[in-house]
Amino acid sequence: MPRTSDWLLDCVIYIYDSLEGAKKNDERVGGSGFLAAVRLEQNPSSFQIYAVTAAHVIQSAGTPFLRLNKRFEESVQVLEAPANTWTQHRDGDDITVCSLDISTQELRTLCIETERFVTKDTMATEDIGLGDDVFMVGRFVHHSGGETQNIPSLRFGNISVMNRQPIKRRDGILQESFLVECHSVPGYSGSPVFVYKRQFQEHKQVNPFQVYSDGFWLLGIDWCHLSDSAKVFDKQCEQEGSTNYAVRINTGMAGVIPAWKILEIINSEEAVRQRRKG
Repeated sequence: MPRTSDWLLDCVIYIYDSLEGAKKNDERVGGSGFLAAVRLEQNPSSFQIYAVTAAHVIQSAGTPFLRLNKRFEESVQVLEAPANTWTQHRDGDDITVCSLDISTQELRTLCIETERFVTKDTMATEDIGLGDDVFMVGRFVHHSGGETQNIPSLRFGNISVMNRQPIKRRDGILQESFLVECHSVPGYSGSPVFVYKRQFQEHKQVNPFQVYSDGFWLLGIDWCHLSDSAKVFDKQCEQEGSTNYAVRINTGMAGVIPAWKILEIINSEEAVRQRRKG
């Protein structure tokens, strides 16, 4: 896989269920999310910024707090984002977005423009499919930057199964997903997942919204890791089922909700009306 862009680390935000947990970077709790930007119709040089994550990250957070890096010092800024300010997909997909009013002059941010989101048309024109290189960027709770900085980690892999068969969730909803085989573990829910199509051609970043490259697209958002179980054997009896215990094992497969599902929230009538009003 070719080298990624260092700038992409700045699109990730950390999400916690308390102000204290956000300030201390509590390893026991929290999730990942990322920043997206929509170009405004009435002023094409301006953007509306959104926080995006998996809906279950917000549902389990109670009162969510977002943690972002400051631009000019090694410290973080914590923002409260009440649960009632988030909008989930109308069909119950495990994604949610929140409109933010933040200063990109003070924060070290990279907002992924919606033009870089994969759509069904993009899948065809860019020939995105099985075996394409992908990577996700998120919070590895055991080594995530400490109290003074967010330092996200990258996980790498490939598209393994296309989105033809949905994954049945515990609540019975059939979730449209790609399956990505990657070197990852549970805990990356809400992380952005990118797909490579060409070598990065990175240039100097001139605003907090763009990395000038045609090398990547936002494939979607990580929402689950599929697991399996294996029987625990008695040391002196190697017959299958020799104990009543089992352990969960990682299959290496992550579920990724397509980016066009995020666009369906951001481009909904209500969201468009709010942007025009704002």
